[in-house]
Amino acid sequence: MYHISSDPREIQSAFLLTKGLRRILQQKDVRINISQLCNAAGVSRSTFYRLFDEVDDVLRYASENTLDRFLSDYLIQLSQGSDKSPAGVYAALVRSYSREIQWMIQNGKIGILLDTHRRGLRKYASEFFPKMDPDSEEFVYFLDMRFGLLLGAFTAWLSTGKKASEEEIISYAEQQIRFIEH
Repeated sequence: MYHISSDPREIQSAFLLTKGLRRILQQKDVRINISQLCNAAGVSRSTFYRLFDEVDDVLRYASENTLDRFLSDYLIQLSQGSDKSPAGVYAALVRSYSREIQWMIQNGKIGILLDTHRRGLRKYASEFFPKMDPDSEEFVYFLDMRFGLLLGAFTAWLSTGKKASEEEIISYAEQQIRFIEH
């Protein structure tokens, strides 16, 4: 769990830890520990423990903030008349953070990705899914099935050597969504 208030110093320290985490994740075959993370971020262990309980909490915090930024930007784009598809938003997210996502999948952190997806789409449910009740069982299935499509697309992209372009992946995703709707 993370414990970050609106105090600017805490937000700055959390940002430094997130930035340090992303630097570490750019390396191959890395295992992350708190000392390594604090060194990469330039913060003390006491700062780390004041904000986070464990390394997974930094992963969760970074993932949630990243998805929130992408979704809020997408909402602004929609309000300005953009016709960008949701698949395009996810493709941009994956392109920007593919190394981090790949590391999380390979290291059994899919639960963090799923929780991030659930929280992010729940937060914006009234804007993106106005006809759905975000407290319903149907919404839980809806979110998890969408996440499954995203996870499947990403793992297929990795297993095929990252050859497909963003446009091809979006096309594949949109074909699957149309298939499901029929």
